[in-house]
Amino acid sequence: DDPQSVVAHLVLSQVLLAAEEREAAQAAADEAVRLGPDDERAHRQRARVLFARGRFADAEASALEVLALDPEDADTHLLYARLLGVCERFPRALAAAESAIDLDPDEPEAHQLRAYLLLHTSPRDWTVSEEAVRRSLSLDPEDADAHAVLGVIRLRAGRMAAAESAFRASLVIDPGNALALRGLAEAVMSSSWLYRPFLRYSLWMERASPGMRMAMVAGAWVVVSGMTVVLSGNPATSSAASGVGYAYIGFCLYTWFAAPITRFLLARRYPWLRDAHV
Repeated sequence: DDPQSVVAHLVLSQVLLAAEEREAAQAAADEAVRLGPDDERAHRQRARVLFARGRFADAEASALEVLALDPEDADTHLLYARLLGVCERFPRALAAAESAIDLDPDEPEAHQLRAYLLLHTSPRDWTVSEEAVRRSLSLDPEDADAHAVLGVIRLRAGRMAAAESAFRASLVIDPGNALALRGLAEAVMSSSWLYRPFLRYSLWMERASPGMRMAMVAGAWVVVSGMTVVLSGNPATSSAASGVGYAYIGFCLYTWFAAPITRFLLARRYPWLRDAHV
């Protein structure tokens, strides 16, 4: 009950955060930091609250403050890795996750997060990601998120049946797991001849870097535009120019509508697909 107690404000902040009263939780965490500026627990709690509120730059500053006070704190390395992952700073996030594992090799969430980050830093090396998530599952077989990440790895490797099995295992544990629901929808929809090419295209684009994706999209537009100009300049090939243009428009329309049309076609057999965000 001592208002000057750092621990009292820490506990209050934790309770408020669990109740999703995030603004009040931050006020309590801020007061804990004010009362204990050298207490890494206060800065760690403040980082967690700021992360939950989506204030990632401030959360990073608080996490770095903790690591300056206690570089051996595995929980903060893990929190920092999650934060960097959300911000898509994947190489640094992976380094932070691996630091957490070095400090606490038996923390399943760290291995699970490492597996997920490896999908972004080494998108073609699925075996490394799968080894990491299997280590997580060996430590905590009831972790729904780890089963879902295993499903994502298998999906990207093109092992649709194995991916579906992993997603269903996740949903047995947590029926509302968003990653598993989305992945299961993609695995089920891959059975459709209409959706299968789109899924392969999407997975291929995901494996490319952001710069490479932009270059491919821009390059396709330049090639199509160039072919249209060249072909339309010759009366003998002017009809082919229209064909190239129509083919490009058709491809764009296919990428926009393949998923919703496939959902509509399969919804009778799988009613839950109507609400799947794919």
